[in-house]
Amino acid sequence: MRSMHMRIALICLGLSVVLAGVSVAAPTAEQIEKMREAMPDEPVVKAKEGRKLLVFTKCKGYVHGSIPYATKSLELMAEKTGAFSIVVSNDMKVFRPETLEQFDAVCFNNTTKLTFDEEPGLKKSLMNFVKSGKGVVGIHAATDNFYEWDEAARMMGGVFDGHPWTAGGTWAFEVEDTGSPLTAAFENVKFKDKDEIYRTKQMGLRENCRVLVRLDLTDNVTGSAGGIRPSDVDIPVSWIRSYGDGRVYYCGFGHNAHIYWNAEIMEHLLAGVQFAMGDLEADTTPVAFDPLSLVDFERLEAILAEVGEYEYGQSRAVVYQLDSFLAGLPEAAVMSGEVQKELGEFLKSEASAAGKKVVCEKLSVYGTEDSAGVLAGLLDDDELGDVARYALERIPGESVDKVLVGELEGASGDQAVGLITTIGRRGIEGALSSVAAKLGSSDQKVQAAALIAIGRIGNRDALKVLQEQKDEFSGDAELQEVFVTALLQCADGLAAKGDKDGAVFIYVNVFKSDWSLSQRVAGLSGLIEAAPEYGVEQVVDLLQGDDEEMKSAAIGLVRLAESGDVAASLAAELGGLNDDIKVQLIGVLQDMGERTAAEAITAAAGSEDMEVRVAAVEALGSLGGSEHVKMLAETAAEDAGNVGEVARESLYRLNEAGVNDKIAELAVSDETGADVRVELIGAIEQRKIESAQGELLELAKSDVQDVSLAALKAMRSVGGGDFDELVEIMINADSSRRSRAAGVAVLARSQKDADAEKRAVKALAGGMQDASDPRSAQSILAIMGKIGNDAALPYIREALRSDDDRMVSGAVKALSGWPSTSPADDLLEVARTSESARTRSMAIRGYVNLAKHVKTGAAEMLEKAIEAAERPAEKKYALGVLGGVKSPAALELAESLAGDEAVGEEAKIAVKKIREALAKNVIEAEASRNSGKVGNAFDDDPGTRWDTGRPMKPGDWFMIDLGYAMNVKQIKLDAKGSANDYPRGYEVYASKDKSEWGESVATGEASKPVVEIELDTDQPVRYLKIVQTGSSGSYYWSIHEMDFVFE
Repeated sequence: MRSMHMRIALICLGLSVVLAGVSVAAPTAEQIEKMREAMPDEPVVKAKEGRKLLVFTKCKGYVHGSIPYATKSLELMAEKTGAFSIVVSNDMKVFRPETLEQFDAVCFNNTTKLTFDEEPGLKKSLMNFVKSGKGVVGIHAATDNFYEWDEAARMMGGVFDGHPWTAGGTWAFEVEDTGSPLTAAFENVKFKDKDEIYRTKQMGLRENCRVLVRLDLTDNVTGSAGGIRPSDVDIPVSWIRSYGDGRVYYCGFGHNAHIYWNAEIMEHLLAGVQFAMGDLEADTTPVAFDPLSLVDFERLEAILAEVGEYEYGQSRAVVYQLDSFLAGLPEAAVMSGEVQKELGEFLKSEASAAGKKVVCEKLSVYGTEDSAGVLAGLLDDDELGDVARYALERIPGESVDKVLVGELEGASGDQAVGLITTIGRRGIEGALSSVAAKLGSSDQKVQAAALIAIGRIGNRDALKVLQEQKDEFSGDAELQEVFVTALLQCADGLAAKGDKDGAVFIYVNVFKSDWSLSQRVAGLSGLIEAAPEYGVEQVVDLLQGDDEEMKSAAIGLVRLAESGDVAASLAAELGGLNDDIKVQLIGVLQDMGERTAAEAITAAAGSEDMEVRVAAVEALGSLGGSEHVKMLAETAAEDAGNVGEVARESLYRLNEAGVNDKIAELAVSDETGADVRVELIGAIEQRKIESAQGELLELAKSDVQDVSLAALKAMRSVGGGDFDELVEIMINADSSRRSRAAGVAVLARSQKDADAEKRAVKALAGGMQDASDPRSAQSILAIMGKIGNDAALPYIREALRSDDDRMVSGAVKALSGWPSTSPADDLLEVARTSESARTRSMAIRGYVNLAKHVKTGAAEMLEKAIEAAERPAEKKYALGVLGGVKSPAALELAESLAGDEAVGEEAKIAVKKIREALAKNVIEAEASRNSGKVGNAFDDDPGTRWDTGRPMKPGDWFMIDLGYAMNVKQIKLDAKGSANDYPRGYEVYASKDKSEWGESVATGEASKPVVEIELDTDQPVRYLKIVQTGSSGSYYWSIHEMDFVFE
């Protein structure tokens, strides 16, 4: 008797199966018959009687449509072979120990996102089940589970990590374990099939599992699938493992339905089930991934054969082939002895010198010590010696060092220079004596190379050799320059190795020498980095001396030793320097950011030299504090030139605590002059000092207009709060400038949020009642209109009823720019009833403006405007807006006016614009292939495209639904982004309803990427179908952009 909690899933013919609330189609009778024929007739081995398999189908994530196919295949497999029986369930209670024990294995049939958290003990039950000697079978999505359950994930070998190899692709596979009974079904070691294959985030897979089948990434298509990663070099597809006393088998095939009538894969699955149950014995010893399995040596040999015939000036296509081949291999493969041997044998062959140079270049990237010998053999070659040496230079290893040093002994001239240079770049300490011997060469280039190489070796022995040569090159300016460069490189090397004393010794000697300025500066630079305090002491000594050139150069170097003590030491010298050096030092102190220098820089700000003043004032913006606010504001107010501008910017930049309070305090101080107040107000604005709102309001009421205007400007962005006092300033101002400034401040503050808008409207309404001057009331109406909050509408509507034409006009203007259609009826009423022609005209234009905000219904509004308009000018204005409305109603309205004598021309222009806009907004399109990409042909982006996804063939088609019937004169197909992907031949069909297409309305052949197709029809059409009549062996049919021309 079955337990009540267990549900047996019966896969019924012609029915659907419901899994996780998702209905998936059951296999058809025809498909079931295909499965039956594909199933093995006998078990792989005789099974123990009574074997029972639990087929579990629960999905908490994606539900695969292949689940009923896998279930049916296992049912048929059990029926035909008699190797086992199945029970199907999606109830987690089946994993309770007392229920689970009846089974010999569990098959996770495309299950997803399982956690086993439904009941305590379910996890332990499954683990004990397997470890006790039972088995697990996983089909396809079985690794899309256990993300938070490490033990189960590791048992399975890993978890799902994407599938670049999608269900629509045909991929290459390779049987890795050809001796396993589980792979005996596969006739060929390499084969291809169409299925979705998972990338597995391996969790001990290669260490614990034996891989049976993997993806063959040497296949061009498989190895270049979209979304593939550089790390995708080992993609197992099926594997087995021992787990405790139990067994696990995973089969990655099984996303696509046809897999279940693939006889080889079904026999592979049967063997896996019998292995998991314990009937079929198989070796589960893990085998590490062999990266050489990804190397197609036959292809490599073929490419190298072509490279061997390559000559300079020929197409580099074969070179790119070699690049692509080597770059596509994992590092372990391309740097293996086998691949190195192939490349080495090529270099020994009779290949062209150009070809050998190509391979040497590849070895400079991929070479190992295995290639050192063959590369060394090319060093004497006049044509290949340099590129061989370059390759050796980049290959690490002591054996390469020995080769290079050995070759140096008998080398001379350019070859010696090259070898010495390479030895130096590699820093081969063991080559020191051999390189030093070349210092006695009569060839100056060899001597120079030897000096540089010794410097690059950069140890105490190298220093000793260089010291011995100190006076050898004094008579040769060029070699003397090289010698000092070598010394400095040696010092850098010693510093890098931690030998600070050795490095300082060299830097000091170079710095204090009588060599060139650049060399002495380099010595000082190294000294400051190696021993900052001592280095800065040397800089201070320089500043007190007479060497002006060295002073200038040294100042910039102190940035390398930033600290407060350094800044204070340097600042103390500021007063005694000449103006040019002062400017430099001030800049350095500013960059160092140490406020300890502020006092000395403040003193410099009083210099008579303008450049010094500018530098000092600018530096105070970074280093100054509240004590500098007054000085900077006064400088900004008093100096109309560059110093004043820099002072202003510095005032804005001061960042020490207390600066904002000081600015606000001085701004309202009785001792502060008007010009300085304006600068301080500007600082409040720029620094957004919200705490200064009270001070700004006080200053806005100032009798000095410049101060008041500056404060009102600042109030636009600083503060919010009460609008009443701003409105009071606005209506009582003694000048139009001050009134406008207050109004702009009200508007700017109102934009902060909807509540601020309402408070502003309330204050403005009060001001309108108090205003004694109509001009003030009109200004208030204008601001209400710009705020555009519906809370203002009652006040504006009241103005519309005024006997004063100026108030009515002001109200109409306010409503004309409204951000919504709330006042639309008001404007239309004025347009229809006002006694003033000017007011009616303004109202119509305002009403038309509101139509611009409407997403639906704009055409209806514009029709009302045109009906109300008395003059052609207003109608034309409405038609201008109508041309931008994309709707059939707009088109119908424009067409109805096309014959109007007064506005016909404008109506025709609107008709053309609307038609073109509607065509751009294609309602629907579909294609015989890649329908998901059809939108790319209408997205105004030439960088995207629709394409057939494979070379074009006769019968490929692309159909457009224009939304409603239109008169189309021309279709333009643009494939410039894929210049060869134009249709080789085409026919175009037209229809009003897709039920009848009739004869083609255009036929032709194309020979360029932009194809303009003229249509032979005067009837309006809604659907257009372009059918490909030509073909290409290699080029897709692509459309980057499609356009239409209408009558």
